[in-house]
Amino acid sequence: MPSTYVKVPVWDFDRAIDLIVNYTTSSSIHGEDAWELVRHEPWPRGTILRAHGWQPGEKLYIGLMSAAMYKGSSYKNWFQGSVLGNKDAITSKFIYSKNGLNLPPGTPFTTSGLRVTVPSISYEWEEHEVTKDFKYKVGVRKENAAGTQTYVFADPPEIFEGSSQALFFGVFKQYSEQLNWDELAGASRPPVKPKPIKYYNTRDAYPINWTPPPYPGVGFPAIGCDIGGFIDGTATMWLVKDRHRLTVVIKNRDYWDVAHVGFMLPNHNPTEYAFPAVIVGSNSGAVPVVEPYYYPGSSYPTLEAGYKFNYGLGNINLSHGNMMYAAAPWTGGTWNDNDCFSQVQAMLPDGTWKCFANWAITKEILSERSGGSVPIYYFANKEPEQPAGLRYTIYPTHLDLTELNNIYDTSDEHLIKYQLEPVRLMQNENTANPKRAILGDLKGIYWPSMKVARYGEQLLNGKMHLVIPCGWEGRQFHYPHGFTRVVDPGTLLATQRRIAKKSETMNCVIRLEE
Repeated sequence: MPSTYVKVPVWDFDRAIDLIVNYTTSSSIHGEDAWELVRHEPWPRGTILRAHGWQPGEKLYIGLMSAAMYKGSSYKNWFQGSVLGNKDAITSKFIYSKNGLNLPPGTPFTTSGLRVTVPSISYEWEEHEVTKDFKYKVGVRKENAAGTQTYVFADPPEIFEGSSQALFFGVFKQYSEQLNWDELAGASRPPVKPKPIKYYNTRDAYPINWTPPPYPGVGFPAIGCDIGGFIDGTATMWLVKDRHRLTVVIKNRDYWDVAHVGFMLPNHNPTEYAFPAVIVGSNSGAVPVVEPYYYPGSSYPTLEAGYKFNYGLGNINLSHGNMMYAAAPWTGGTWNDNDCFSQVQAMLPDGTWKCFANWAITKEILSERSGGSVPIYYFANKEPEQPAGLRYTIYPTHLDLTELNNIYDTSDEHLIKYQLEPVRLMQNENTANPKRAILGDLKGIYWPSMKVARYGEQLLNGKMHLVIPCGWEGRQFHYPHGFTRVVDPGTLLATQRRIAKKSETMNCVIRLEE
């Protein structure tokens, strides 16, 4: 059945989910292609819609979930188990986890507040007062025949760089009522490896670096906004759906966000690519960070790089932007696709999930001396790069398109018709004879082949489309810092023109009508 779009006002992400549910499950709009509501609950349970697979009787599950994340409290409260519905993250993600203390679960345990008790082993959690150096401490005391050991987080566990809200999108192969939203089956998810946090065994002066688990929803592509909500208290949302997929566009004053979830159009026969799931958002939340840390006995800080999360409008990295210039955080060095994390994710024919990105984003470390023994450090956004070994990319914007300005010929000199290129997910083999494989297209999403004259709703070839910038109008590919000491006018002009021309290619077009 042909897709039919709707345009509606929304005032928060919960309202957006309600409207998406009403639209996608409407048989009067979609007929036999309508989806079925399976679950509609708040975070961390989320909303699940049952959609149609390729063959009769086959199903896929589309997930929606909103969350408000406050820096300094949300993650700490979830991790320590003080959030309604939490399945004791501190026990499963730290005490029993092979990546944490790796203690055997043994017999069932009981909890009372922050005290976890297991037969023959006792864990006691202590929340200490804030010390004079403003250090917050949470301790775990392990008692056994070997004596008492105390494990201490010197600071509250944290993965958020700022407070924000997000509407997360997911695709799952199966559904289980007992599982929370982020636990549903869909094969191994792309890795989420935020910057490690530190805890101590008090018998050792040196900290242990530990990669904290993601907050429920974090790791899935999203549409984000500031913690206070939409700029004007309301936003405009467009929805377009067919039997296998849904596209969501939200305009928050002059910020544009787009999500696409369901099946891509595979380059293979559908029977050969049984589950070509794709999740596209306009925000992975990833923000590169560098933090100095003084290890015991050292008079110089160690500069440690990684990433944290912020889904707000203040995230001006390419991890916040449409799929054409999707980006993954990077710490430099040799690129590792196994660590790639972006706002575009798809399931490969072998059933594994991968992130797709055309750029890598990182922090540039700058320093200067002002008489002290330790330099003053600055951490600036470095110009996005394409490291060697980037295997999973997005066509055509993985290429340099700055000189491409194709339009269709028209007898009306005042009418511009863009050449619309399909958006394709590519798998690149970096072998002696490099190969490119087209996995599939994002149906109804295109790249316009020249600078956009006007954004918003437009009739192209007689059908309604949405022309969308990468995040916001006038957005630049990169915002250079001033700490370069480059003063030559010709060099500065060349840099400005190069960035400006690349910025003109950062757009996409959404087809609203068949």
